[in-house]
Amino acid sequence: QWRQLSQAGSLQFEQLETTQSIDRWTTEFLQLEAKGWKGRENSAMSSEDSTQSFFQQVMEKTGCSGRLRFYKLSLDSAPVAMTMAFDWGGRLFFFKMAYDEQFRRYSPGMLLFAEITKTLESDQDVQMADSCAAPSHPLLNHMWQERRTVSDILIGGRRMSDRAVFVASLALINAQLRFTAVLKRIYHKLKSHRPR
Repeated sequence: QWRQLSQAGSLQFEQLETTQSIDRWTTEFLQLEAKGWKGRENSAMSSEDSTQSFFQQVMEKTGCSGRLRFYKLSLDSAPVAMTMAFDWGGRLFFFKMAYDEQFRRYSPGMLLFAEITKTLESDQDVQMADSCAAPSHPLLNHMWQERRTVSDILIGGRRMSDRAVFVASLALINAQLRFTAVLKRIYHKLKSHRPR
């Protein structure tokens, strides 16, 4: 797919190297995300001024403190896929992904993560990278197969009222998890049937 996409122009993988470009890369990411379905459904970060401002501040603060890793796949200097990760002492936690839907048949997000994986494998400073994606994620499930167990811990009190709150909270959490799983299945089923 890299070869096929590169036939459309000059394809380049980039990693943000200087804090001077944070604003430009952040703007490019917001524009790229807004071009896709999130923009059409008003769920892109640029759809709300407060969300966009918060994202820009996070990018600036983590970038200036050396805790941000920003990655981009460009075609003729225009971004076709972008993502970022927060670096906490050599542990990377990926945050957001955006790609240009007009190139979806080339899987630009997968191409970007393939290049990121090569980079991380040779980076001695990286101890771990977490995609922060669900184990069933259609893109990353087969690319990054190692898993870390993450648990939610809910601690109840000794009083009867505390126990009642504990039981109710546990029931709500379980209901939310089941409901979220159902919505995700419906979303992916609908997405797979959407004409391309």
